[in-house]
Amino acid sequence: MNLVLTGRLDRLRADMQERGLSTLLVTEPKNIRYLCGFSGSSGWLLVAPEQHLVITDGRYWEQVARECPGAELFKFVALEHASLPGGLVEVLKQKALDKLGLETNGIALTNYRALTQALEKSEVAVQEVEGLVHALRECKDPQEIALMRRAAEIADQALGRALQEFQPGQKEVELKALIEFHILGLGGSAAAFPTIVASGPNGSYPHAGASDRVVERNELITIDFGAVYRGYCSDMTRTIWYGRLSDRHREVLGATRQAQRLALEGVRAGVATSSLDKIARDCLERAGLAQYFLHSLGHGVGLDVHEAPSLRLTSDDILKVGQVVTIEPGVYIQGETGCRVEDTVVVTEGRPDVLNRYPKQALDADTPPGLEP
Repeated sequence: MNLVLTGRLDRLRADMQERGLSTLLVTEPKNIRYLCGFSGSSGWLLVAPEQHLVITDGRYWEQVARECPGAELFKFVALEHASLPGGLVEVLKQKALDKLGLETNGIALTNYRALTQALEKSEVAVQEVEGLVHALRECKDPQEIALMRRAAEIADQALGRALQEFQPGQKEVELKALIEFHILGLGGSAAAFPTIVASGPNGSYPHAGASDRVVERNELITIDFGAVYRGYCSDMTRTIWYGRLSDRHREVLGATRQAQRLALEGVRAGVATSSLDKIARDCLERAGLAQYFLHSLGHGVGLDVHEAPSLRLTSDDILKVGQVVTIEPGVYIQGETGCRVEDTVVVTEGRPDVLNRYPKQALDADTPPGLEP
Protein backbone atom coordinates (compact mmCIF):
# COMPACT_ATOMS: atom_id res chain seq x y z
CA MET A 1 0.00 0.00 0.00
CA ASN A 2 1.05 3.61 -0.58
CA LEU A 3 3.13 4.64 2.44
CA VAL A 4 1.64 8.15 2.40
CA LEU A 5 -1.88 6.75 2.68
CA THR A 6 -0.74 4.34 5.38
CA GLY A 7 0.59 7.30 7.37
CA ARG A 8 -2.70 9.16 7.04
CA LEU A 9 -4.67 6.16 8.26
CA ASP A 10 -2.26 5.69 11.16
CA ARG A 11 -2.71 9.33 12.20
CA LEU A 12 -6.47 8.95 11.96
CA ARG A 13 -6.42 5.81 14.11
CA ALA A 14 -4.37 7.64 16.74
CA ASP A 15 -6.97 10.43 16.82
CA MET A 16 -9.76 7.86 16.95
CA GLN A 17 -8.12 6.18 19.93
CA GLU A 18 -7.98 9.51 21.77
CA ARG A 19 -11.74 9.80 21.31
CA GLY A 20 -12.39 6.24 22.35
CA LEU A 21 -13.27 5.04 18.85
CA SER A 22 -12.23 1.68 17.50
CA THR A 23 -14.07 1.93 14.18
CA LEU A 24 -15.03 4.96 12.08
CA LEU A 25 -17.35 5.32 9.10
CA VAL A 26 -16.27 8.01 6.61
CA THR A 27 -18.89 9.06 4.03
CA GLU A 28 -17.56 12.31 2.53
CA PRO A 29 -15.96 11.53 -0.88
CA LYS A 30 -13.00 13.92 -0.49
CA ASN A 31 -12.18 12.48 2.93
CA ILE A 32 -12.37 8.95 1.54
CA ARG A 33 -10.00 9.88 -1.29
CA TYR A 34 -7.58 11.49 1.16
CA LEU A 35 -7.43 8.37 3.34
CA CYS A 36 -7.38 5.50 0.86
CA GLY A 37 -7.13 6.91 -2.67
CA PHE A 38 -10.63 5.94 -3.84
CA SER A 39 -11.92 8.65 -6.20
CA GLY A 40 -15.33 7.19 -7.02
CA SER A 41 -18.45 9.24 -6.43
CA SER A 42 -20.41 6.61 -4.49
CA GLY A 43 -19.17 4.54 -1.56
CA TRP A 44 -18.18 4.58 2.10
CA LEU A 45 -14.97 3.84 3.97
CA LEU A 46 -14.88 1.87 7.21
CA VAL A 47 -11.67 2.33 9.21
CA ALA A 48 -10.97 -0.32 11.86
CA PRO A 49 -7.85 -0.88 14.03
CA GLU A 50 -6.16 -3.33 11.69
CA GLN A 51 -7.85 -2.79 8.35
CA HIS A 52 -9.93 -0.43 6.21
CA LEU A 53 -12.78 -1.45 3.97
CA VAL A 54 -14.49 0.27 1.03
CA ILE A 55 -18.22 -0.35 0.56
CA THR A 56 -19.36 0.39 -2.99
CA ASP A 57 -21.35 -0.95 -5.93
CA GLY A 58 -20.30 -2.76 -9.09
CA ARG A 59 -19.50 0.43 -11.01
CA TYR A 60 -16.41 0.88 -8.85
CA TRP A 61 -15.16 -2.59 -7.87
CA GLU A 62 -12.36 -2.58 -10.45
CA GLN A 63 -11.54 1.02 -9.52
CA VAL A 64 -11.13 0.10 -5.86
CA ALA A 65 -8.70 -2.68 -6.80
CA ARG A 66 -6.67 -0.20 -8.87
CA GLU A 67 -6.71 2.81 -6.54
CA CYS A 68 -6.80 1.13 -3.11
CA PRO A 69 -4.66 -2.01 -3.15
CA GLY A 70 -4.48 -2.09 0.66
CA ALA A 71 -8.23 -1.88 1.20
CA GLU A 72 -10.70 -4.71 1.61
CA LEU A 73 -13.67 -4.41 -0.75
CA PHE A 74 -17.26 -5.08 0.27
CA LYS A 75 -19.31 -5.58 -2.88
CA PHE A 76 -22.58 -3.78 -2.31
CA VAL A 77 -25.40 -5.22 -4.45
CA ALA A 78 -28.72 -3.38 -4.40
CA LEU A 79 -30.86 -6.49 -4.91
CA GLU A 80 -29.16 -8.16 -1.95
CA HIS A 81 -28.49 -5.30 0.49
CA ALA A 82 -31.13 -2.75 -0.63
CA SER A 83 -29.02 0.31 0.24
CA LEU A 84 -25.55 1.38 1.36
CA PRO A 85 -26.75 1.44 4.99
CA GLY A 86 -27.93 -2.13 4.45
CA GLY A 87 -24.49 -3.04 3.13
CA LEU A 88 -22.85 -1.41 6.15
CA VAL A 89 -25.04 -3.38 8.54
CA GLU A 90 -23.98 -6.58 6.79
CA VAL A 91 -20.30 -5.61 7.13
CA LEU A 92 -20.72 -4.88 10.84
CA LYS A 93 -22.40 -8.23 11.30
CA GLN A 94 -19.65 -10.09 9.43
CA LYS A 95 -16.94 -8.32 11.46
CA ALA A 96 -18.84 -8.75 14.76
CA LEU A 97 -18.69 -4.99 15.42
CA ASP A 98 -21.21 -3.50 17.81
CA LYS A 99 -19.77 0.04 18.11
CA LEU A 100 -19.24 2.58 15.37
CA GLY A 101 -17.95 6.13 15.10
CA LEU A 102 -19.84 8.13 12.49
CA GLU A 103 -18.13 11.13 10.91
CA THR A 104 -20.98 13.54 10.15
CA ASN A 105 -19.10 15.88 7.79
CA GLY A 106 -20.65 15.99 4.35
CA ILE A 107 -23.49 13.54 4.88
CA ALA A 108 -26.89 14.55 3.48
CA LEU A 109 -29.77 14.60 5.94
CA THR A 110 -31.70 11.90 4.06
CA ASN A 111 -28.65 9.61 4.04
CA TYR A 112 -28.02 10.33 7.72
CA ARG A 113 -31.57 9.35 8.61
CA ALA A 114 -31.43 6.15 6.55
CA LEU A 115 -28.07 5.24 8.07
CA THR A 116 -29.04 5.86 11.69
CA GLN A 117 -32.32 3.99 11.26
CA ALA A 118 -30.50 0.97 9.84
CA LEU A 119 -27.97 1.03 12.68
CA GLU A 120 -30.71 1.33 15.33
CA LYS A 121 -32.31 -1.84 14.01
CA SER A 122 -28.97 -3.64 14.14
CA GLU A 123 -28.40 -2.51 17.77
CA VAL A 124 -25.01 -1.02 16.91
CA ALA A 125 -23.97 1.77 19.30
CA VAL A 126 -23.13 4.94 17.35
CA GLN A 127 -20.88 7.82 18.43
CA GLU A 128 -21.05 10.88 16.18
CA VAL A 129 -17.85 12.83 15.56
CA GLU A 130 -17.02 15.83 13.43
CA GLY A 131 -13.88 17.12 11.80
CA LEU A 132 -11.47 14.24 12.39
CA VAL A 133 -10.38 13.87 8.78
CA HIS A 134 -10.72 17.55 7.95
CA ALA A 135 -8.25 18.32 10.73
CA LEU A 136 -5.75 15.90 9.19
CA ARG A 137 -6.24 17.51 5.76
CA GLU A 138 -5.33 21.03 6.92
CA CYS A 139 -1.54 20.59 6.72
CA LYS A 140 -0.44 19.18 3.38
CA ASP A 141 2.32 16.60 3.01
CA PRO A 142 5.00 16.92 0.28
CA GLN A 143 3.04 14.72 -2.12
CA GLU A 144 -0.03 16.94 -1.81
CA ILE A 145 1.99 20.13 -2.27
CA ALA A 146 3.55 18.67 -5.42
CA LEU A 147 0.10 17.94 -6.84
CA MET A 148 -1.12 21.43 -5.95
CA ARG A 149 1.97 22.97 -7.52
CA ARG A 150 1.17 21.12 -10.74
CA ALA A 151 -2.47 22.28 -10.56
CA ALA A 152 -1.20 25.86 -10.26
CA GLU A 153 1.18 25.39 -13.21
CA ILE A 154 -1.69 24.14 -15.34
CA ALA A 155 -3.75 27.20 -14.40
CA ASP A 156 -0.85 29.54 -15.19
CA GLN A 157 -0.38 28.00 -18.63
CA ALA A 158 -4.11 27.83 -19.34
CA LEU A 159 -4.52 31.55 -18.68
CA GLY A 160 -1.51 32.41 -20.83
CA ARG A 161 -2.82 30.36 -23.76
CA ALA A 162 -6.35 31.69 -23.41
CA LEU A 163 -5.16 35.30 -23.45
CA GLN A 164 -3.14 34.64 -26.61
CA GLU A 165 -6.42 33.80 -28.35
CA PHE A 166 -8.81 36.26 -26.72
CA GLN A 167 -9.31 39.87 -27.84
CA PRO A 168 -11.48 42.80 -26.73
CA GLY A 169 -14.83 42.64 -28.52
CA GLN A 170 -15.39 39.04 -27.44
CA LYS A 171 -17.64 38.03 -24.55
CA GLU A 172 -16.74 37.17 -20.96
CA VAL A 173 -18.09 33.63 -21.47
CA GLU A 174 -15.75 33.15 -24.43
CA LEU A 175 -12.72 33.85 -22.27
CA LYS A 176 -14.10 31.50 -19.59
CA ALA A 177 -14.52 28.75 -22.21
CA LEU A 178 -10.96 29.23 -23.48
CA ILE A 179 -9.47 29.01 -19.98
CA GLU A 180 -11.39 25.85 -19.08
CA PHE A 181 -10.61 24.27 -22.48
CA HIS A 182 -6.89 24.77 -21.94
CA ILE A 183 -7.06 23.42 -18.38
CA LEU A 184 -8.27 20.13 -19.82
CA GLY A 185 -5.74 20.20 -22.65
CA LEU A 186 -2.88 20.69 -20.21
CA GLY A 187 -3.79 17.66 -18.10
CA GLY A 188 -6.19 19.10 -15.56
CA SER A 189 -9.33 17.08 -14.89
CA ALA A 190 -11.64 20.10 -14.46
CA ALA A 191 -11.89 23.70 -13.44
CA ALA A 192 -11.71 23.93 -9.64
CA PHE A 193 -14.91 26.03 -9.68
CA PRO A 194 -16.91 27.95 -12.33
CA THR A 195 -14.45 30.45 -13.79
CA ILE A 196 -15.17 34.11 -13.07
CA VAL A 197 -14.59 36.67 -15.82
CA ALA A 198 -15.94 40.04 -14.65
CA SER A 199 -15.30 43.05 -16.89
CA GLY A 200 -16.06 46.72 -16.38
CA PRO A 201 -19.00 47.29 -14.01
CA ASN A 202 -19.42 43.51 -13.60
CA GLY A 203 -16.21 43.64 -11.58
CA SER A 204 -18.17 45.14 -8.69
CA TYR A 205 -19.64 41.67 -8.02
CA PRO A 206 -17.15 39.52 -6.07
CA HIS A 207 -18.65 36.30 -7.52
CA ALA A 208 -19.88 37.67 -10.83
CA GLY A 209 -19.49 34.48 -12.87
CA ALA A 210 -19.12 35.10 -16.61
CA SER A 211 -21.80 36.74 -18.75
CA ASP A 212 -22.56 37.61 -22.37
CA ARG A 213 -21.14 41.08 -21.79
CA VAL A 214 -18.63 42.13 -24.44
CA VAL A 215 -15.20 42.91 -22.99
CA GLU A 216 -14.08 46.40 -23.95
CA ARG A 217 -10.79 48.24 -23.93
CA ASN A 218 -9.68 50.53 -21.10
CA GLU A 219 -11.54 48.63 -18.36
CA LEU A 220 -10.54 46.24 -15.59
CA ILE A 221 -11.22 42.52 -16.13
CA THR A 222 -11.14 40.24 -13.08
CA ILE A 223 -10.34 36.58 -13.83
CA ASP A 224 -10.71 34.16 -10.89
CA PHE A 225 -10.23 30.47 -11.64
CA GLY A 226 -8.41 27.28 -10.77
CA ALA A 227 -7.50 23.85 -12.09
CA VAL A 228 -7.93 20.39 -10.59
CA TYR A 229 -5.06 17.94 -10.92
CA ARG A 230 -5.39 14.42 -9.50
CA GLY A 231 -8.04 15.70 -7.11
CA TYR A 232 -6.19 18.80 -5.85
CA CYS A 233 -7.22 22.38 -6.59
CA SER A 234 -5.47 25.60 -7.48
CA ASP A 235 -6.95 29.08 -7.07
CA MET A 236 -5.73 32.36 -8.61
CA THR A 237 -7.12 35.77 -9.53
CA ARG A 238 -5.59 38.18 -11.98
CA THR A 239 -7.03 41.56 -12.96
CA ILE A 240 -6.03 42.50 -16.52
CA TRP A 241 -6.94 45.09 -19.15
CA TYR A 242 -6.44 46.06 -22.77
CA GLY A 243 -5.55 49.68 -23.49
CA ARG A 244 -4.84 52.32 -20.86
CA LEU A 245 -6.00 52.55 -17.27
CA SER A 246 -7.75 55.64 -15.98
CA ASP A 247 -6.41 57.34 -12.86
CA ARG A 248 -9.30 55.81 -10.90
CA HIS A 249 -8.48 52.30 -12.11
CA ARG A 250 -4.83 52.78 -11.22
CA GLU A 251 -5.80 53.97 -7.75
CA VAL A 252 -8.13 51.03 -7.09
CA LEU A 253 -5.88 48.31 -8.51
CA GLY A 254 -2.69 49.78 -7.08
CA ALA A 255 -4.15 49.90 -3.56
CA THR A 256 -5.47 46.34 -3.86
CA ARG A 257 -2.08 45.06 -4.97
CA GLN A 258 -0.37 46.88 -2.12
CA ALA A 259 -2.80 45.34 0.37
CA GLN A 260 -2.04 41.91 -1.04
CA ARG A 261 1.73 42.44 -0.95
CA LEU A 262 1.64 43.52 2.68
CA ALA A 263 -0.54 40.58 3.73
CA LEU A 264 1.66 38.12 1.82
CA GLU A 265 4.74 39.42 3.63
CA GLY A 266 3.09 38.49 6.94
CA VAL A 267 2.29 34.87 6.03
CA ARG A 268 4.28 32.40 8.16
CA ALA A 269 3.63 29.69 10.73
CA GLY A 270 2.40 30.97 14.10
CA VAL A 271 0.69 34.07 12.72
CA ALA A 272 -2.99 34.69 13.51
CA THR A 273 -5.02 34.71 10.30
CA SER A 274 -7.10 37.60 11.66
CA SER A 275 -3.97 39.78 11.77
CA LEU A 276 -3.35 39.19 8.06
CA ASP A 277 -6.89 40.24 7.20
CA LYS A 278 -6.36 43.38 9.28
CA ILE A 279 -3.10 44.20 7.47
CA ALA A 280 -4.87 44.18 4.11
CA ARG A 281 -7.93 46.00 5.42
CA ASP A 282 -5.83 48.72 7.07
CA CYS A 283 -3.96 49.28 3.81
CA LEU A 284 -7.21 49.77 1.94
CA GLU A 285 -8.45 52.02 4.75
CA ARG A 286 -5.47 54.32 4.19
CA ALA A 287 -6.45 54.48 0.51
CA GLY A 288 -10.08 55.27 1.36
CA LEU A 289 -11.26 51.94 -0.08
CA ALA A 290 -11.81 49.66 2.94
CA GLN A 291 -15.60 49.93 2.69
CA TYR A 292 -15.39 48.22 -0.71
CA PHE A 293 -13.49 45.16 0.60
CA LEU A 294 -16.54 42.92 1.04
CA HIS A 295 -15.15 39.50 1.98
CA SER A 296 -12.45 37.84 4.05
CA LEU A 297 -8.80 37.86 3.01
CA GLY A 298 -8.61 34.20 2.09
CA HIS A 299 -9.10 30.52 2.85
CA GLY A 300 -7.40 27.17 2.80
CA VAL A 301 -7.15 25.12 -0.41
CA GLY A 302 -6.63 21.40 -1.02
CA LEU A 303 -8.93 18.64 -2.22
CA ASP A 304 -11.63 21.31 -1.82
CA VAL A 305 -11.14 24.82 -3.13
CA HIS A 306 -12.40 26.15 0.22
CA GLU A 307 -10.93 24.48 3.31
CA ALA A 308 -9.66 25.48 6.73
CA PRO A 309 -8.13 27.74 7.86
CA SER A 310 -10.21 30.88 7.44
CA LEU A 311 -8.37 34.18 6.96
CA ARG A 312 -10.86 36.70 8.35
CA LEU A 313 -11.02 39.29 11.12
CA THR A 314 -13.18 37.12 13.38
CA SER A 315 -11.14 33.91 13.00
CA ASP A 316 -9.22 32.28 15.85
CA ASP A 317 -7.05 30.25 13.43
CA ILE A 318 -3.25 30.29 13.67
CA LEU A 319 -1.23 29.41 10.57
CA LYS A 320 0.66 26.10 10.59
CA VAL A 321 3.50 24.77 8.46
CA GLY A 322 2.07 22.92 5.46
CA GLN A 323 -1.22 24.74 5.22
CA VAL A 324 -2.01 26.09 1.76
CA VAL A 325 -3.97 29.35 1.78
CA THR A 326 -5.09 32.14 -0.53
CA ILE A 327 -4.35 35.83 -0.05
CA GLU A 328 -7.00 37.67 -2.06
CA PRO A 329 -8.08 41.19 -1.15
CA GLY A 330 -10.54 42.87 -3.50
CA VAL A 331 -12.27 46.18 -4.05
CA TYR A 332 -15.83 46.28 -5.44
CA ILE A 333 -17.38 49.65 -6.24
CA GLN A 334 -21.05 49.18 -7.11
CA GLY A 335 -21.98 50.18 -10.64
CA GLU A 336 -18.44 51.30 -11.44
CA THR A 337 -15.65 48.74 -11.35
CA GLY A 338 -13.84 46.20 -9.22
CA CYS A 339 -10.71 44.10 -8.95
CA ARG A 340 -9.17 41.27 -6.95
CA VAL A 341 -5.59 40.01 -6.63
CA GLU A 342 -5.08 36.43 -5.43
CA ASP A 343 -2.16 34.10 -4.93
CA THR A 344 -2.14 30.65 -3.33
CA VAL A 345 0.78 30.02 -0.97
CA VAL A 346 2.23 27.25 1.18
CA VAL A 347 2.80 28.28 4.79
CA THR A 348 6.37 27.75 6.03
CA GLU A 349 8.43 28.93 9.00
CA GLY A 350 9.70 31.78 6.83
CA ARG A 351 8.65 33.31 3.53
CA PRO A 352 5.55 31.74 1.97
CA ASP A 353 6.00 29.49 -1.05
CA VAL A 354 3.84 31.00 -3.83
CA LEU A 355 2.40 28.25 -6.04
CA ASN A 356 0.99 30.22 -8.97
CA ARG A 357 3.42 32.10 -11.18
CA TYR A 358 1.37 33.94 -13.81
CA PRO A 359 2.66 37.54 -13.58
CA LYS A 360 0.64 40.59 -12.64
CA GLN A 361 0.23 43.08 -15.48
CA ALA A 362 2.37 46.20 -15.16
CA LEU A 363 0.26 49.28 -14.56
CA ASP A 364 1.69 51.01 -17.66
CA ALA A 365 1.22 47.99 -19.95
CA ASP A 366 -1.60 47.99 -22.48
CA THR A 367 -1.87 44.21 -22.91
CA PRO A 368 -1.78 41.32 -20.41
CA PRO A 369 1.56 39.60 -19.70
CA GLY A 370 2.99 37.55 -22.52
CA LEU A 371 1.01 39.26 -25.27
CA GLU A 372 2.41 41.39 -28.06
CA PRO A 373 1.46 45.10 -27.85
